[in-house]
Formats: sequence, C-alpha cells, structure tokens
Amino acid sequence: MEQGNLFYPPVREHVRDITFRRHHGNQQSEEANRRVAPFRESDEQRIEKIIREHGTKGITSTELETVLGKAKNKFSGRLSSLRADKKVYAQGTRNGCAVLIHKDFTR
Repeated sequence: MEQGNLFYPPVREHVRDITFRRHHGNQQSEEANRRVAPFRESDEQRIEKIIREHGTKGITSTELETVLGKAKNKFSGRLSSLRADKKVYAQGTRNGCAVLIHKDFTR
C-alpha cells in the first residue's frame, strides 16, 4: 500500500482474493492475502500440475496435504481459484473428500 497524504489517501492495490465472500473483508484474511500474493501464481501452477499428474484417479485435498506438506488452509484458496477458472473439477468423493480432477481428464 502506498502512503497517502491529507489530499490523496492511500491507494490500495487490487489483489485477487477468491475467498473474499467467505471472510467478508476480515482484516487478518486481507493481510494473509497480501502476504501470499507474490507466491500465488507459482503455488497455483504447482497444485494444478500435481492434480494433472493424478490423471483420472484424481486427488483429494487431504491427499494434497500429504504431497505438499501443508495444511489445507494454506492452499485452499489456490484450489478455489483453480475451480473458479475451470481448470479443476470435483468428481465424486473418496474418504469423505471431493476428488479433484484436472480439466484434461474430465468428460
């Protein structure tokens, strides 16, 4: 954020936050979104690649936790983005979790 003055208030940079509706602009969530912004694209590409590598079998978020070595809350926003961009779809469930399939393997 750029520092403003009396006549020109700070201009907030727009950072895409796919989960905004869920957290309704919560200050901590906004700050977390700003902190991950520089890594968002590479993290999303890495997750998309992992999902694609699992082919028609797919992968659940619990399985992704193991592969990535991160808790779901650390990457769930990337899954939301991939689903919103129609790069990944949920098809069925496994062990109570949605199975994520890359668009290359969906019907």
